[in-house]
Amino acid sequence: MSPLRSSLVVVGGLLLGGLTAQAKPKKPYTMIATGLVATPRAPRQIDGDGRVLGTSHKGRPAIWKGSGKLASIDLDGDVQPLGFDGQGGVFGLFKVGGIDHGFLLQEGKLRDLHETGGFRPMSANAKGQLVGFAPQSSDGNLHCALLDGAELKDLGALGKGQRLTEACIATDVNDAGQVVGYTDHQSDGQHRAFLWTEGKKTDLGTLGGAWSEALAVNARGEVVGNSVDASGQPRAFLWSKGRLRPIKGLVEAYGIDDAGRVVGVGLRKWEERRFAAVYERGAVRELAKLIPKTSLELTAARAINARGEIVVSVVEGEGEAAARRMALLRPNEAEDAPKGKAREKPGNQSERVARASARAAGKAAKRRR
Repeated sequence: MSPLRSSLVVVGGLLLGGLTAQAKPKKPYTMIATGLVATPRAPRQIDGDGRVLGTSHKGRPAIWKGSGKLASIDLDGDVQPLGFDGQGGVFGLFKVGGIDHGFLLQEGKLRDLHETGGFRPMSANAKGQLVGFAPQSSDGNLHCALLDGAELKDLGALGKGQRLTEACIATDVNDAGQVVGYTDHQSDGQHRAFLWTEGKKTDLGTLGGAWSEALAVNARGEVVGNSVDASGQPRAFLWSKGRLRPIKGLVEAYGIDDAGRVVGVGLRKWEERRFAAVYERGAVRELAKLIPKTSLELTAARAINARGEIVVSVVEGEGEAAARRMALLRPNEAEDAPKGKAREKPGNQSERVARASARAAGKAAKRRR
């Protein structure tokens, strides 16, 4: 019998010092505390409604729903929540007898995915399709796999005429069913990013070094991930329209939205300082400079949803006393207004029209007199 119990219990969330909403924001984003502890990054940690998945300070998987409280997912044991499944549920990993099992929790019903060919999920799309990996009994290797309902599909090797892989990990899938991930070739040490589309796998190559990994794909089929260049330096990459190129200023890329905004980690070489960053309009922007001033350190941007909301890792304090948390950056609408001009409040325009009409009527009355 599975040791897991599934239910939702509302518990109090934690507010971090320095994470306060601004009544009249002057910056592009407002930072909001989630009460979640920083966990390993995953592209589906945030859904389209702005819910964030992670772990509470008590070590239990939980969902932040934007109300200042956490909905605790009551799963016993060593549980690692990974993402939302696009259908209102969550998925992740838990250990049974020291072995990782995948799980899917929907409407309070728990499904142990280990019973489905040993499948372990890594990401999902809005259609509820899960991607990840599963052991292949024929060769004993890990194969990329896609779970659609009850059907588990083996995504196979790199393609006809190409080398077979010793391990294949699928990391993300878009709503069109395009899958990205990476393959390991233990015989020659190659670690390669790939894109799988309608039965065909494309090797995305590297930035000149020995390895690359694809971590996220958007609706346009644009892929982001990480690689190393010829000198062995880590670099983030963007693959689009058949071309792989580095993202200047980013050393790690974790997510991409349908508008092409990329989130990850930036690096200032002259300071040797890493920071949470977003790449948009051809430039990398440090997210700490796009929010009201805070004493917290923003170390990584982990995921982004269709509304442009970004999950970031933050550090509070220093040394052994430092606490690592997750926060949400919510875009402020004023960012869309032209520079130097504040966005008009509803009714402002009509009020000005009414005042202008009254002034015109007064002038006309004076002329008649």
